[in-house]
Amino acid sequence: MDKHLFIAGLPKCGTTALAAWLVKNGVAEYLVPSVKEPYIYARSDFGRFAIPNGSGQDIWRLDASVGYAFNPFAIRNMPEHFTKIIICVRNPWERLWSSYKMLKLLALENKEWAVIGESDFPDLKISKKNDIGRHQRLMQGGKVNQKMIDYYNGLEKKRLLDGDFLSRLQHELSYFYLRGEFPFFSVFGGARYGLALRNLIGKYPSENIMCISMPRLDNDDLRQRFLMEFLDSDVIGGRIDHKLVGRDLSIDEAKPDFSRSEFDGVRQCLTYDVQDFKNQIERNNISRDFIDFKELLCNIY
Repeated sequence: MDKHLFIAGLPKCGTTALAAWLVKNGVAEYLVPSVKEPYIYARSDFGRFAIPNGSGQDIWRLDASVGYAFNPFAIRNMPEHFTKIIICVRNPWERLWSSYKMLKLLALENKEWAVIGESDFPDLKISKKNDIGRHQRLMQGGKVNQKMIDYYNGLEKKRLLDGDFLSRLQHELSYFYLRGEFPFFSVFGGARYGLALRNLIGKYPSENIMCISMPRLDNDDLRQRFLMEFLDSDVIGGRIDHKLVGRDLSIDEAKPDFSRSEFDGVRQCLTYDVQDFKNQIERNNISRDFIDFKELLCNIY
């Protein structure tokens, strides 16, 4: 019987480093060889899709598609038994800034929005365009209207390039208020910690969910507890190279002081979300040992 491990969120929180470490140490193998984020369970044709066979080893089959936590369709498709879920978290301001820098660089390089997971497996050229929201699917007669997608892609690229960090956050919150979803190139898209946890608690027992601040795994004792108690692994794993790539991305805009009063409107949203996240952890008896709440709450309350 296969054991399933999902790093279901959150983007820009160290998920790539954790996935690579688990595979390198033989704790897990990628569900699709060499592909961290295959988004198999988010495919519209999932019911007709054959999941690749594993190696036959008694290790976790890892799918680290970080958009799953926000995708009820994918969660319905994910296996229920012999399954464990990891959610990586980080200070919301730092996560937003990291996401903003990455998306701005993509826009500067004129890259398409959120194309992911290409591999030698030809059917796995999957785009998040199928997963995010009604207007982003832009369905006409059951098919994606590529012209409309290209139009909105271009529109949001221009807004992203013409504005700054604060104006981008304000635009996205206004957009969400009017339409009930975020636009293309969304900095906020992976930011709702409470929603991500609530979606997964609805299907999985709390003992099968682990929330992690990646720097906590620098502690040797906690790292081994994570392996032994949560993943039932006797591997002695060395330190994780959890360097957050976004810190090395450079744009022509200084990192703002998140404590400034002009960020108070956004701060109220983040405060509500983090409090919701904390309440769900306490209400469902999810372990707090692997979460750095001091870092998580910096410039929030």
